[in-house]
Amino acid sequence: MNRSFKIMIGLFVFLVLFIFLLEATAKEPLDWTPSYHREAKIPLGTKVFFDQLQESDLDFQMNNRPPFELISEKNDSLKTLLLINSYIAINGAETDSLLQWVERGNDVFMATSTAPAIMDTLNMLVSGLTLNNRISYKPLLSLSNENFEIGADKLYDRDQNYFAYFKEIDTIKTTILGEFRADSDSIVNNRMHVNFIKVPFGKGQFYLHTMPEVFSNHFLLTDDNYRYTSAVMQFVDTSKPIVWDAYYKNGRETIDSLLHYLLNNKYLRITYYLLIISLIIFIFFEGKRKQKAIKIVKPLQNKSYEYVKTIADMYVNKSNHKKIAMLKIDLFFAKIRQKYHLQTQDIDKTFIKNLALKSEQSEEHIINTFKYIERINQLKTVSKKDLILLEEYLNPYQ
Repeated sequence: MNRSFKIMIGLFVFLVLFIFLLEATAKEPLDWTPSYHREAKIPLGTKVFFDQLQESDLDFQMNNRPPFELISEKNDSLKTLLLINSYIAINGAETDSLLQWVERGNDVFMATSTAPAIMDTLNMLVSGLTLNNRISYKPLLSLSNENFEIGADKLYDRDQNYFAYFKEIDTIKTTILGEFRADSDSIVNNRMHVNFIKVPFGKGQFYLHTMPEVFSNHFLLTDDNYRYTSAVMQFVDTSKPIVWDAYYKNGRETIDSLLHYLLNNKYLRITYYLLIISLIIFIFFEGKRKQKAIKIVKPLQNKSYEYVKTIADMYVNKSNHKKIAMLKIDLFFAKIRQKYHLQTQDIDKTFIKNLALKSEQSEEHIINTFKYIERINQLKTVSKKDLILLEEYLNPYQ
């Protein structure tokens, strides 16, 4: 090994160590994952709200099991079930049990942007408010009951491309408790949109709020926004025990393996990578004189894209347009991740700009595509015409 080669190796090792040192000392970026977990300290965790409930004088309980098990128990004590998450996937059987439970005099407080089974049963339609002149905006929140002194409208101080609201409700049975408007100078877009309602059902009540963000750490710790959340909770019947649902949570702890734990801890991850690089360097020097020809084995191909396409073709033969549409949307997101190497969790302004650059499609076309996908998600049934239009939106990205 000549001197220049040793210098190159030394510089490489120094550079790698320097990069890892920078990463180890760099400030962690804010994690905006919508966790809503009771112990999560990230902006969209609910540690602040959960701690306040625990410290209050309320009869407060926690449920780690599926709510179906809780409401199936034979118990004469009436309760209020508190569910907070971005999406609550309650199936048909659970929905029927939950309705019977509320009918007996229990209450359900649900803060979520979508819970299709429950909302369909209660004859309401949830949609996402998007603005024609802006990709993202911040909502200003208010309550309909003037008895609650929350001051001026409260601002959720983070831009998003849309926020959910109740587009259609049963006006005879439903009481509107809260609304929001976009922080826009446009008179048209500043009209109020219902986001908090009460629906009586039998002897009980459903309280439905489309913005779980108002219970997040970020919202509660911004200015005096806690007044809004406190006023929202005053609608709840505090004479009944409040049961915190810890099951339907995006941030529910599921550590699948030791490697998963290692890679999610910053310092363990750096140590792990340093160990791998050290082993590679050791093998390179030790194996240089002992190296033998190794047969090249091609890695297994990722067949998830082809699998989804095959399933979609099966539903085409059965003319199940809704399932075809949902599979095509899943296929579209998989294609974006596979072809354009973009993550699809957050459809924000940066994502749209990057997709426009990589797909050579206009930002306007991309925005319209995602608006139409949102429309398809809200529909209970999809017609052949809807499916054809969806195909026209998605084809340019193939």
